[in-house]
Amino acid sequence: MDKKVANGDYEKTHKKILDCGKKIFKDQGFEKSNLRAICKAAGVTTGAFYGHFEDKEALFSELVEPIVSQIQRSYTMYEDRSFDVYKKEKHIKKKLFTRS
Repeated sequence: MDKKVANGDYEKTHKKILDCGKKIFKDQGFEKSNLRAICKAAGVTTGAFYGHFEDKEALFSELVEPIVSQIQRSYTMYEDRSFDVYKKEKHIKKKLFTRS
């Protein structure tokens, strides 16, 4: 599939929408942000927007997905470490209380 749009290539337009969406979400919050403002800031039509994203939620999801993934990776890493520490502590406590 050729990902070209009338006024430039797909990747540049996609990045422009992401950048403008990020700024508007940051400034106005998700609820108050609207698609028309994002499109106007990015210099694209709503039709062009829909060539890149299904809706405002999809744009927001693409913006926050890297951060969410990083948090999930960190949580998993520390969860595993915490569980290992818990098992070691439990084993040590068991030894202390079984000595008599």
